Amino acid sequence: MISCLVSGAYTEASRHIDRNLKFLCPECKADPILKAGSKNIAHFSHKTEHNCLHGIGETVWHRRGKKWVSIFYGGIDCTVMHEQKLGSRRTDSLITKKNGDTI
Repeated sequence: MISCLVSGAYTEASRHIDRNLKFLCPECKADPILKAGSKNIAHFSHKTEHNCLHGIGETVWHRRGKKWVSIFYGGIDCTVMHEQKLGSRRTDSLITKKNGDTI
């Protein structure tokens, strides 16, 4: 998977991320590891064999859009969480204002 949650923010894998941070798979809530060597594209991987489908089918532009949502709404004092269950569906981004209202 190319992205996961770091401190509640949707984050793309990169060689520059601190490997001591707590990574969280938005789908299955497992703690993946960062694989960011010099030969392959940086990515996160589940520690053991896993049936999680997080990130399958998402384009780079889709992931960048989610990141933009985090930056923009986080900058105006909203809480942004990605891949959250809302009723019987899952949202790409769930934005909550300080008063508790969702956008």
